[in-house]
Amino acid sequence: MPPRTKQSANKTRKTNNTPPQRAQQPTSASYPWPREQEDEPINLDDPMLLDFKCEGWDKETASRYNTLYKAEILPTRFFHAKTLFELGIDEDVFETLQAMGIAPLCYATPELYPDLVRQVLATATISYEDFSAPSYANCSFSFMADGEYCSLSLDKVNEIYGIANEPREVAVVKKFTPSNTFWDFITNGNFTPGKAYQSQIRNPALRVIAKIISNLLFAKDQTSKVPNGELQTLYAGIEDEICGSGSSIPIQKVKTNPGFHFITMLCERRLCLMNVTNKKDISDSLLTPLYKHFGIDLSKYMVNTKIQYLDIKYLMAFHIMRDEDTYSFFDKEGTQLFTKLPHPEITRLSVFDNIRFLPPPELICTDPRAAAPNADMEDVKDITPEADPSYDLGELADVTDDQAYRCWMVDSQRKNNSLMRLILHLVTGGCIGGSNQRQSPAEQTPRSHRPGKRLWEHALQLRGFIARATDVCLIRLRAASLIEGMKRTVDETMLTREQSMSACSNQRNNGDQ
Repeated sequence: MPPRTKQSANKTRKTNNTPPQRAQQPTSASYPWPREQEDEPINLDDPMLLDFKCEGWDKETASRYNTLYKAEILPTRFFHAKTLFELGIDEDVFETLQAMGIAPLCYATPELYPDLVRQVLATATISYEDFSAPSYANCSFSFMADGEYCSLSLDKVNEIYGIANEPREVAVVKKFTPSNTFWDFITNGNFTPGKAYQSQIRNPALRVIAKIISNLLFAKDQTSKVPNGELQTLYAGIEDEICGSGSSIPIQKVKTNPGFHFITMLCERRLCLMNVTNKKDISDSLLTPLYKHFGIDLSKYMVNTKIQYLDIKYLMAFHIMRDEDTYSFFDKEGTQLFTKLPHPEITRLSVFDNIRFLPPPELICTDPRAAAPNADMEDVKDITPEADPSYDLGELADVTDDQAYRCWMVDSQRKNNSLMRLILHLVTGGCIGGSNQRQSPAEQTPRSHRPGKRLWEHALQLRGFIARATDVCLIRLRAASLIEGMKRTVDETMLTREQSMSACSNQRNNGDQ
């Protein structure tokens, strides 16, 4: 052992001043799910919520989720098979959707889970294995739902929804050669994405198809603007008819996969809902097959089982149908016309000229909501008779003096009293109602300051006199109809008097016998 030196003796003992690392509770990959209460925003100040997480919830995605509470999540609107059948366009709609490769997607009617929709929209992402060369083969769609990280390829998405895997491009062609010619054929004028509307499409089958794909692939329920992707999808549905027609419409294959439109719509819809207040979302009932594919327990979430349809009421509300069987459209000159449906001879898309849809004049009908004939004519014959002065009344004095009005009321009551006494005198055969008749105690009471009430009391007195004189109980008079009641009193009294006289006559005859 080496000898202990002074230097070694003066060395201080080394100590560890760093406190021991505090054990941190590991954050679950599913956090903050499961949650105790559904439909409540996430606490962004929760220390368990990370600032960034590659595959899971972090503060950014939680903030998106909270923002989506401002949007109203509504059921997706699917087309109504019965309505299409009644309009005679059901076969054309199915065949065209089949040619587009999206028929199974359009015929499904899944239920809606609003809270799961917010989870998916807040975390939905489209990614590629090679971002420098995006393609159908390396495209994937991922999201978080019920604390699970869900990811699947675009090809698997198409398999779940029955969407065709052809064509296989994952981008929308901006310069589509047939755009102007095709749009002018089915509507009028060149195609401009910001100024093209579904209401300009004339053929009813093609117009309803445009409404269907805008609801399911482009998340548009209220607006009817036609973007590039929607026009190209319409073109793909009738591409075979265009190729076989020999028309001047250019031929160009549509290369964008319809499944890519679907997942793109989900990601773009999130941005739209987050940036605009009071928004309604109607595109997300279609997410339910994805929940079922990943085995998510749907019983834990509130469900909206109501199914919305593109039925006849919807078509009328959006001015596609004028009534239950009258189709409304505009011709090349912009004139609104009407024709009755069903009429397969002019709506069938297999006939190329029908795609243009310009019905012959004999099939054009009138507007069922138009005003009745002659309702707005200005040359109606005047049949008013010539003026007859014998029926003219005198000038009506503009009396506004209160004293004059009171005098008129007093005079009116006197005349009414005299008239009633005369009627009573005639009805009772002179027994009561004469000029020498003694006043009743009620008549001796001070007059009311309300003339209408005084007249009413007089009517009741009259009925009492008649009842006592004729020994008949009359029907109770309603205060709501004074004049009518007085008239009924006289009629009843006359009838009673006739019955009494008849009874007396019968007794007299029996006595004579």
